[in-house]
Amino acid sequence: MQHFLKKLSVTAILSTTLLTNAFGFGTARRAFTATSLVDKSEDPIAITMDNLENMYRFAERNYLYDIDTDKVYEAMAGAMLDAFGDEWTMFIPSEESTSYRNHRIGNYSGIGIYMTKLSPNMQVEGDPSTMYITITSCFSGGPAERAGLRSKDMITHINGESVINKNALECAELLKGETGSILSLTILRGSKTFDIDIEREIVNVPTAQSTVLDDHIGYIKISEFSSITATQVKEKLAPLSRMRDLKALIIDLRNNGGGDVKASVDIADYLIPGHKVIVSAVGKNSSRNETQMTNEKSEKFNTDCPIIVLINSGTASASEILSGALQDNKRAIIMGEKSFGKGVMQVSAPFGNGYVNVTSQEYKTPNGNKVNKVGITPDVVVKNRTVENENVDELNRIANNKVAEKYVDLHKEFTDKNIENFVKANKFEYAISDYLLSIIVLNEYLSRMDSTDRPVAFPKYDNVLSEAIAYIQKNY
Repeated sequence: MQHFLKKLSVTAILSTTLLTNAFGFGTARRAFTATSLVDKSEDPIAITMDNLENMYRFAERNYLYDIDTDKVYEAMAGAMLDAFGDEWTMFIPSEESTSYRNHRIGNYSGIGIYMTKLSPNMQVEGDPSTMYITITSCFSGGPAERAGLRSKDMITHINGESVINKNALECAELLKGETGSILSLTILRGSKTFDIDIEREIVNVPTAQSTVLDDHIGYIKISEFSSITATQVKEKLAPLSRMRDLKALIIDLRNNGGGDVKASVDIADYLIPGHKVIVSAVGKNSSRNETQMTNEKSEKFNTDCPIIVLINSGTASASEILSGALQDNKRAIIMGEKSFGKGVMQVSAPFGNGYVNVTSQEYKTPNGNKVNKVGITPDVVVKNRTVENENVDELNRIANNKVAEKYVDLHKEFTDKNIENFVKANKFEYAISDYLLSIIVLNEYLSRMDSTDRPVAFPKYDNVLSEAIAYIQKNY
C-alpha cells in the first residue's frame, strides 16, 4: 500500500532538481565507483548486498519454475527504496518511465489534447460519454486542433482498437507514439461517426495561461513547472509588463504540485529585482549546501507592479519555492490557504529501464524558514469555498437527468445571466448549494468551447480570486 500511495505522488516530485552539478548522473556514477573501493568487511551496504545475492542465488537454484529476472530486479529496487521510509524516495518502474520522462521535460509526441475517460466499471450502458474518451480541449495550434477536432468530440477507437475497456492512463499512452507516426482515430461527434488520421508530433504541454481582468489587473495561472514553464511564463508576462496602466499582477499557484525547481527559480529571478536570495538547499553534508540568488542584470518583469500570489493546500514543492522567495523578498503578498509543505528535493537518475528518485536536499526560504511539513503561511488568509459536504445523491441525480446539458442546449450563450437563471430554475428541485449549481452549468458551458475561446479566470465564481481583486482595488 505504501508503494502504491507513493506512486500516486510521482507527478508532484517530477524533476525536482535544483543544481545540475549536484544531481547529474555522472555524480551518481562517481559515488558508486567510490563505494566499490570500500573494504566490504566494514561496509554495511556491501554486506547487505552479499547476503541478498546469496539468498537470490539459493532461491534461483531451488525454485521450480522460470524466473523473470527483470521483474525481480524492479521489485527489489522498489522494496529497497520503500524501506527508507521517505514518501518521496522511490523507484519508478519501466512501465511508468516514459510518462515520467515526458512529464519531466514538459513535452511528448502526440496530438495535443486534454481528455477525460471514465473507468470501465463506471460506465452506463447507452451513455457514450461514460464509455469513450471525451476531448475537453485541444492545445492551441496542436495537431488535433489543426485536424479539426474540438471540445466534446469523443474518441471511440484508437488505431482500430475500442477504448471501452480501457482506463484513462491506458488511453493516454495509446495516443502517444513516435514523432511522425500516424494515429488513426474514430470520432463520434453528436450522432455522426467518422475516421481521421493525425500525424503525431512533439507537443509542448501548456503550463501557463494569462489574461487581463477588469480594472487593468493582470492574471497568470501556472499549473505546473516543467523545463519549458519559465519560457512560457515570460512570454505570457512580457506584454503585461509593457502595459502602462497595469495596476497589479495576480499569480495563481493553487493546486500546482510543483515539478522542475529550476523553472521556479528562473521565474523568481524574473520577478525579483536586485541581487537577492531565492532559496537555500541543505544536504547531508556541507558540500551539498547551495544557495540560489537572483541576477540583478537579468531581464525583469515590471518592478513597480504589485504582485499577489494565490496558494492553497495543493501548492507544493517548486510552487512553494517561488511563493517563499516572493514573500520573503517582499515582492508579493501571499493570499489563500497554507500550502502543502513539501520542502525537500530529489536527485533523479535513470537506472535500468526505470528511474530512481532519492530525497537529497531540504530547502529553506530566503529568511531561513523551513517549508517541509510546515508550508507557506499566507499574508492574507482566504478560505476557498468548498463543495465537500454536498449531497452526492443529488449530484448523481443531476448528472443522470442531464440537467445542465439540456439547459445549455436551450440557452447556448455563455453569460452570467444564463448561469443565474439555471441556478434559480433548479435551486428548489435539487438539495445542493447555489454555488455548486453555478459551477455545474459553468463547466458545461466550458466543455463546449474551443480552447481559444475559453476564459482563463472566473472571478465571480472564485471567491479567493475575487478577494484578491478587492484587495488590489483597495490598496493600489
